[in-house]
Amino acid sequence: MATIQSSLRLYILSLPAITDLIGVRMYAVRGPTPLPTDVNGNPQAYIVYRFVTIKDANTLSGAPGTSGHLEIEAYAPDYDVAWLITENLRGSQDQPALAYFKGVMAGGTDVLGCLRIMAYDDNHPQQGMFKVCSEFQISWKLA
Repeated sequence: MATIQSSLRLYILSLPAITDLIGVRMYAVRGPTPLPTDVNGNPQAYIVYRFVTIKDANTLSGAPGTSGHLEIEAYAPDYDVAWLITENLRGSQDQPALAYFKGVMAGGTDVLGCLRIMAYDDNHPQQGMFKVCSEFQISWKLA
């Protein structure tokens, strides 16, 4: 059984609306050094994800579950692209991406539900890159 972290990565990288913008440039906890660039040296978009908190739901009946506060940062050389990545991660009720997702993710993690809590602009120290943060609440069953 995969961890929630590896399932999340596999699931996000299976979404064409995301991979069309970032390719496979998805990193845990911190971004790459140096920044990813194309063949001409132009910076490329990428995302960084981290679980800020994970809390177990203690129960004496049924399978144990847990929930986490997930943060995903979208970095792009274009402000609108950073926001487009963010909105594509959210999805909609008709076309769920990460928000509104419920079911088994790639890797086998059984997600009970996921909602975006907020999204906001953030400062990025790298000249020429824009950063948009999204925060999600996600719950899943423990294996």
